[in-house]
Amino acid sequence: MRRKVMILPLLMLGLTMIFAGCSENNGVDGNSNFDNEGLSFARADADTAVTEFIDDSQDVSDWVVWDERPMGMGDSVVFDTTDYWHIYIREYINGRIEHSVADSFRYADTEGNYQYWRDENTNQFERRLKREFHRDAWPETPGTSWDKSRSRNMLWVGLAEDVTTLNGDVHRYYHGQNSFREFTREFEGEFLEVKFNTEDLFNGRPTHPFEGTLAGSTWVDYEGQIREYHIEAEITVTFYPDHFHVIFRSGDNYFEWDHYYEP
Repeated sequence: MRRKVMILPLLMLGLTMIFAGCSENNGVDGNSNFDNEGLSFARADADTAVTEFIDDSQDVSDWVVWDERPMGMGDSVVFDTTDYWHIYIREYINGRIEHSVADSFRYADTEGNYQYWRDENTNQFERRLKREFHRDAWPETPGTSWDKSRSRNMLWVGLAEDVTTLNGDVHRYYHGQNSFREFTREFEGEFLEVKFNTEDLFNGRPTHPFEGTLAGSTWVDYEGQIREYHIEAEITVTFYPDHFHVIFRSGDNYFEWDHYYEP
């Protein structure tokens, strides 16, 4: 059993390897018609949507530090004594910008009992996050506006054991427009039994999962001055000990590649 649980390296290193790696194209092999501009754009857009989830993972540094309690206790985090959630809510409104965040997390020990503090028996870390952002048109940018939303629901189990398993789901919605174009894109994905060697998560070096999948779908609508298109695609990332395999499929078109981990 690990005597000291450090969840921040787990989230930062583990998720960074997943998301940053998915955007790399090392080796192309597939029957694809990527001369289609819309389909090429959709694939790049899907990679961007996945990568941007790194920002949400970085927020965890506000709560989980390497001492015996979450940072910000008392002032910025409310504790739910019934369900053991540490809850943080922030709302910002300034002129034409609105931004809100609802963030919560909780711990459980090796017996599945929820904990107020993290300690050497902590085996689970669960987090829920939801972001909303809206920007109206400004006088100097007439017709330009944005709507964004993100949500994450993640459960890490095995922090006191040899193998840690991640399950959860992610969702991202993005709508924007200006005088030249209007587009909407949406991404949904689910982590299914993604496994890490627990020791690797805390040794300070880049780590990666060795098993499991990330399955998702993307939806893109684009309307410009000279072209418009609609794309729906499925994305599957399968993790192996030395690499992960990505398949991007839209109708009869598909694109796939392998990304091998560095030594």
